[in-house]
Amino acid sequence: MVELKNVNKTFAQHHILKNIHLHIKEGEIIAIIGPSGAGKSTLLRCINLLERPQSGSIRIDNVSLDYASFSQKAMLDLRRKSTMVFQHYNLFVNKNVLQNITEALIVVKKIPKKQAEEIAFNVLEKVGLRDKASSYPYQLSGGQQQRVGIARALAIDSTLILFDEPTSALDPELVGEVLETIKKIHNKTMIIVTHELSFARSIAQRIVFMTQGEILEENPPEIFFTQPIHQRTKDFLQSLHAY
Repeated sequence: MVELKNVNKTFAQHHILKNIHLHIKEGEIIAIIGPSGAGKSTLLRCINLLERPQSGSIRIDNVSLDYASFSQKAMLDLRRKSTMVFQHYNLFVNKNVLQNITEALIVVKKIPKKQAEEIAFNVLEKVGLRDKASSYPYQLSGGQQQRVGIARALAIDSTLILFDEPTSALDPELVGEVLETIKKIHNKTMIIVTHELSFARSIAQRIVFMTQGEILEENPPEIFFTQPIHQRTKDFLQSLHAY
């Protein structure tokens, strides 16, 4: 379970996140959509403290944290509860696929190398890349690199997986393989920031629409895409021919 309360984030004079409240049930998949600059990616980065809000609180399972004041231990405890799949893969270019996945398992989680490699091969099998274990990132397509990023997130086995526009850096013909890989993930709580509305509609139990740093509307996809409440939501969907 994930709960955000009254989260506010500013950069200089810009109020990027405004009183964000969000509750996500265990195993729920939500998709966050909205125009550029709405604060979607910033919200994800605040969840695992890649960015620090000025106020508000977060709880993931039994770990709670007040953004205004927290200890190093609390920060580490919270970060262990989530893992992120980034837009631009963030793979170690000097390590092969297997090493990219085992690095955090060995260094951070202190798992023995042999066991870490068994975990890595298992998740690579799930994303269809077991045969690429000895390949380096430069030898892979963008879609394959992103699937390695997904495998790395699965290997960590955290409560929550955060996807930050996982297909935005891909050529159009590679988008489908990554989206299909995400669809095959089971029994994980996921927050997906995406501009792929048909994908959001097919995978999410709830759509969250953000604009100007606020959550304006949220509903199950069958309601959100057919009966949007706010005019701003209607305008956004109409601009993308999704309403």
